[in-house]
Amino acid sequence: MLIAGQCAIQPSERYGAPVALMPRRERDGPITDALAMDVATWADIEGRPDGRRLLVYCTTKGRFDWWLAERNAGKQAKYGLFSEVAETLAVQKLHYEGFRTVSNACVSGAQGVIEAAEALLDGDCDTAVVVGSDHITEFISQGFSSLNARSSHPARPFDHTRDGLSLGEACAAVLLKRSNDPRFPRLVSYGCSNDANHISGPSQDGSGLALAIERALDGIDKSEIRAICAHGTATVYNDAMEARAFHT
Repeated sequence: MLIAGQCAIQPSERYGAPVALMPRRERDGPITDALAMDVATWADIEGRPDGRRLLVYCTTKGRFDWWLAERNAGKQAKYGLFSEVAETLAVQKLHYEGFRTVSNACVSGAQGVIEAAEALLDGDCDTAVVVGSDHITEFISQGFSSLNARSSHPARPFDHTRDGLSLGEACAAVLLKRSNDPRFPRLVSYGCSNDANHISGPSQDGSGLALAIERALDGIDKSEIRAICAHGTATVYNDAMEARAFHT
């Protein structure tokens, strides 16, 4: 859709605002979960010659609908909200020696990459596969709506008329390992912070966001930066604080 110049965000009667949904496969479960399993299996096969492997599974909020259905059926889901993907992977482990789950709202994917990088630096593994997937549920939809964070139009990050975000579904993965091979892209640095300001809002002066950026830029020539991929939620406060942090 990107190459065709089309917008993936479409109106949704079910969720009350425009969303970007992946194809429905309800009989087999959400396609995001299926893709996560496919990626983890592929990386397991491809990564076997590389020694000890860590699998990091990331999800924004987990599959609350699945957890609730299990509870209502009198079952106990061993891995809480982290869906059948996490439960299956944790039980089977494929051929991974380690398994970790990161569920830390919108930063889950980035935090998972940091988790993997630090495991590699600490010598806990030789390769690390980070898999992130999210599926829109009623819980997710109502949660963002209760925060008045959703727009009735496709999101317009950093626009003067921005009024909220658009929810979407996706699955992505990255394989990390220690290597000096110049053919591969490198994770040069990273930084994170927690300003403990509000349940969902950044600090008013952008200092928490700026601190994470400063940590990531430690020892790096800022003039070499050519682009910034922002969080860009298109909510009034986050975009303002992000812009302030970038400026700082």
